[in-house]
Order: sequence, then structure tokens, then C-alpha cells
Amino acid sequence: MRAAAPREAVITAPPLICVEILSPDNRIYRAKLALVDYLAMGVVHNWLIDPIRRAAFRFDATGPHEADPTALRIPDSPIHLDLTDAFAALD
Repeated sequence: MRAAAPREAVITAPPLICVEILSPDNRIYRAKLALVDYLAMGVVHNWLIDPIRRAAFRFDATGPHEADPTALRIPDSPIHLDLTDAFAALD
């Protein structure tokens, strides 16, 4: 959530970012449905992480776009993610 967002039991203000992580039970089709919902809610930054393929994607209205898993960033913010250590721990 954004720092200035209201604290709500049920979120109505779009978060700054949503991250979906694929698991054996969470297939790409289901993850895409969730990401489409996030877009409809007004979330601008949507990431999809696939630990099996060691891949990361940014998701927008045109669909998923492969991203550098070592350099996921939100512009004009300190938020960044380098998945190198996380992916290495899976090996």
C-alpha cells in the first residue's frame, strides 16, 4: 500500500504494487486472472514471478512482459527487487 493510503480491512484504494508468485497450485492462467483484476482496480505496477523458470514479468493492459529478475524496480521510488538470492536458494 502507499504510505498515504487509508488503512482498511477490505482494500478499496489500489495498492502501489501487486506481486503474484507462481506455485505448483497457481498456474499462469489463474495468475493472469488475478493480474487483470489488479489492473481493473487501478494498480499500475504488477509483477509476476515464476520461480520454476527463474523468470519475472511486468504485467500491464497489453499482457505480460518479461523483465530482468535482477532489476525489478518501481520508478521514482526506493522499491526494487533482485531475485538472484531467492532463485539461488531454490537450487
